Amino acid sequence: MSPKAVAIEAPTTKACKCGARSAPLTNSSCLTGNGPAGMQGVGLPATIFIISVLALIVVALSDLNESSALGFGQSYQSQRAFYAAESGAQIALNRIFVGGTACNNSLADINFESGGANPGLNSCSADLSCTQVSVAGTDYYTVTSIGQCGSGFDQAERSIQVRARSD
Repeated sequence: MSPKAVAIEAPTTKACKCGARSAPLTNSSCLTGNGPAGMQGVGLPATIFIISVLALIVVALSDLNESSALGFGQSYQSQRAFYAAESGAQIALNRIFVGGTACNNSLADINFESGGANPGLNSCSADLSCTQVSVAGTDYYTVTSIGQCGSGFDQAERSIQVRARSD
């Protein structure tokens, strides 16, 4: 028996399915590549997409928070203006019925600056006006008080009209 010659091929360099060039093609040569074909670079765009979506959510929440804060400020100034108008009307009625002040449009306007002792209506004012009508010996007074609080974008104005009679 004569020995048979067996041809042994030398390993060749081939491309993996994933596209990475490697040393001789073996089962583990593609394990260090970029992944299966068609999946190259998916991680970075997916991460950028997720970060972009999260950034949009954060921006939307901050915009919602800002508009909520502005709404609260305007509501607060509106309530203060209402109370300034109501207080002005009560003071005007007191001036007419108790103080003997004539009912006309020269009622003194009220500035509620308290100097820090009671800051509830600081930066608020009430503009007062009064009309008087006599019917069958009875005097009817109509007091209009316009309360204003705040300044600029946060300024609020409310109006109250009160009618009273004197026998």
